[in-house]
Amino acid sequence: MEPEIRTITVRIETPDGTLPPARVAIPDVPLGLADAAPPLYELCNGVVALAAQKASRAGERTSCASGCGMCCRQLVPVSIPEAFFIWREALLAEGESAAAFNRQFASAQDSLVNNGLWKVLESIGEETNQAQIAARYWDQAILCPFLVNESCAIHAIRPCACREYNVLSDPASCSRPLSANVKRLVIHRRMTTALARTAACLLSQPPTLIPLVMIPSWCESHRSLDDLHWDGMEFFDLMLSFALKG
Repeated sequence: MEPEIRTITVRIETPDGTLPPARVAIPDVPLGLADAAPPLYELCNGVVALAAQKASRAGERTSCASGCGMCCRQLVPVSIPEAFFIWREALLAEGESAAAFNRQFASAQDSLVNNGLWKVLESIGEETNQAQIAARYWDQAILCPFLVNESCAIHAIRPCACREYNVLSDPASCSRPLSANVKRLVIHRRMTTALARTAACLLSQPPTLIPLVMIPSWCESHRSLDDLHWDGMEFFDLMLSFALKG
C-alpha cells in the first residue's frame, strides 16, 4: 500500500518579509532526526535571502565570496539533525572524498586533544564562558575538515549556521572575527535553533548544539539516536512549529 500523502502550504513571515508560499508533500512514513535537516535547509536559504534583500535595499551587500574561507576557522555549532545528516551524506559515503574528510576530522581531533581543548568541547553545553572557548578555538587555526582550497566542499549540505553567517563589513576584518568590528547580516528566523529545539522535544532533553569538528565522534557515540523514528506527519508539524518561531 502506498503511504498517504498530505500536502500543506507553508508560509513563513519574518521582519524582513514573507517567504513565497511553498506547497510541501508529506508522506505518512516514519521519519528520523536527520530527515529534519533538508527541509529546514531550504527554509534557511529563503530566510537568509530575504535578509540579504533588505540589506541591499539599505545599500549594503554581503562581502562573502567563493574562495574566502576565513570564517571556516571558527567554532561552528550544528544541531543533532544536521550532525546525523552530514555524517550520513558526507562521512559514511564510499569513495575518496569521504575518506579524505574523515582524515581531516581525525587530524583536527588529534590537534584539539593535544592542546586540551577537545575535553572542553565535549562539555561545551555546560560551559558559561562559551565566547572564551570560541576564542581559544580560533587561536588554534584549525581549518574546517570540509574546507578545500578555501571553499566549502559540502556547500549544498552545509549547516544552517554557515548559511546564516554572512558578513556586510570589509572582509579584511574577518581575520579578526572575535575582536574586530565585523558586521553580520541579521537573521530573524534561525533554523539552527529550530532544528535544535525539534530534536530536544523529540528526545525529551535540553536543546543540544554540537561543534562541527566533533560530528563523526559524536554521531558514533550516539548512533542509537539515529535509529529512532517518529510519525512523519506529527514530526513535520513539530518541526514547522519551531521553524515559524525561529
